Amino acid sequence: MQGGPLKVYDVQVGGTVVQMKLNEADAKKRGVWQEPDPTPSPAPSAAKAKRAPRAKNKKADIEPEATGGA
Repeated sequence: MQGGPLKVYDVQVGGTVVQMKLNEADAKKRGVWQEPDPTPSPAPSAAKAKRAPRAKNKKADIEPEATGGA
């Protein structure tokens, strides 16, 4: 076995599909190696949901009678 970063592959062993962590060399030996995508996919824009602006001073909108002050 050689060193290197490991990835999870679905490997068929004795008629059963199992998940194995393999490096590039071992994955090629077992015939499950897949070339990495040369162009990275852009991040989905939905992950960056816009938030509502925060109030600078939340107490500024509260009436004095509501806080128990007279």
